[in-house]
Amino acid sequence: MISKSQRQFVRSLVERKARQEYGLFVAEGARIVEDLLLSPIEIKTIFATADWLEHKRSTIPSQVEIFQIDERELEQLSQLKTPNRALALVAIPHATLDIPACRGKLVVGLESIQDPGNLGTIIRLCDWFGITQIVANSSTVNCFNAKVVQATMGSIARVQVHYRDDFAEVVSHFAKAGKRVYATTPQGESIYQAQLEPDALILLGNEGNGLSDDILSRCTNRLRIPRFGDSPHRAESLNVAVAASIVCSEFCRLLP
Repeated sequence: MISKSQRQFVRSLVERKARQEYGLFVAEGARIVEDLLLSPIEIKTIFATADWLEHKRSTIPSQVEIFQIDERELEQLSQLKTPNRALALVAIPHATLDIPACRGKLVVGLESIQDPGNLGTIIRLCDWFGITQIVANSSTVNCFNAKVVQATMGSIARVQVHYRDDFAEVVSHFAKAGKRVYATTPQGESIYQAQLEPDALILLGNEGNGLSDDILSRCTNRLRIPRFGDSPHRAESLNVAVAASIVCSEFCRLLP
């Protein structure tokens, strides 16, 4: 049984301000909670149904607070349409962007990504390709938004997202440090013909507007994903997460 104040507290974490104040985010779903239990990330509290706890209690560290609840109570806590057996309150990890440490590695940069599903998918695909660092401007959707966390399917524990108010200056800093900075834009060179360097910052822009002129002016290279075929009736653009997967795949082919 959980109290009204506990329900209100968990529900308050839908707001970014509350997450920042308490240093916690919500991870929902049995699969995600189980994945986070295997990671170095710190889980503070778990709310779960009896059947889930019966099978997973032995994997939960002793310091984690556990509340056994029924499906009705889980629905009262959940931000999902279909709650799934377990919900965890997780400590927001703190990390500092270390530009020199990114030397020789792929880094993804995001400007004003708005859709939680897109960001969660980008985090997940970065995890798939072994990219551990994402830098984003402050208007990009928060990575600890419950919908983003859900879309990462646990990858939020392995990929660090650094939000910077000085995003444009960070892009310039990467370029000055010798890193290739690739902008994805319809006016760029075909990614299949361009010379790609694995020591790179890959920049992806807003779903509707792409990268801003300021950011484009700070890049060393511009890339596009060409369309194929001659039909006039085709999609005008690619979803940003789909574009990210194609671009990251092409760069990762260069890695040893």
